[in-house]
Amino acid sequence: MHTFCDDRGRSAMSIFDHIAALGNAQFNASTMYSGAVKAWHRHFKQDDHWCVLSGNMKIGLFNTERDPIAATLRVATSVPNHESVKQIEVGGNSGVAVYLGEHQQGVLHIPARLWHGGVAVGGKDAILLYYVTRKYDPTDPDEQRESWDAFDFDWSVEFK
Repeated sequence: MHTFCDDRGRSAMSIFDHIAALGNAQFNASTMYSGAVKAWHRHFKQDDHWCVLSGNMKIGLFNTERDPIAATLRVATSVPNHESVKQIEVGGNSGVAVYLGEHQQGVLHIPARLWHGGVAVGGKDAILLYYVTRKYDPTDPDEQRESWDAFDFDWSVEFK
């Protein structure tokens, strides 16, 4: 396991790498500081699965490709062994906001090629647990990064 910290939050990476049954997958956890945007990045060989354990997050998904890319949101319900499953289509050259956390618990599947990032909202930090289908390899990083303001996406709190 290794850790990382900056002014956006802190992360614990490769938490369960000692478990051989995980194969090439990896579990990580991050604390996202309230109001600090942590975006954008995408992968070409791995999918992410995000679950907000504490606090609330506005998660940004952005597609710079021509064809739509679909993410999947599995939201917990009050019925045991039942969940609501929603496909979230992100059209070409557009973005979508997804809200997850204490008030909407679930898991967001972010497929390869889809840009993603997030910000803790609601005035407190958020704790993000995420499972990735491919371990990070520093000799061959499967990651492309852009600055938080690289795409036409509004990270501010929406007043309605």
